[in-house]
Amino acid sequence: MIEKLTNEIINKILHEFNKEENKEKIHSLIIEPILYYIIDKLYPYIFVTATIFFLIFILLILIFTIILRKSKDG
Repeated sequence: MIEKLTNEIINKILHEFNKEENKEKIHSLIIEPILYYIIDKLYPYIFVTATIFFLIFILLILIFTIILRKSKDG
């Protein structure tokens, strides 16, 4: 009895969520604000991490060119 009732409730809820109007509301009122908030909070960390990776890459290229020049001279 309870299992049938819960299945019906879940099916009705899923049916309502699948309506295009409700999908748009969920997307614009719930999902987008959450994503913008997360991106806003993580942006400084992403920027710092990308900068560090870029600097490491530049240093790697410089070290590699120094090693190649020394091996030619040696």
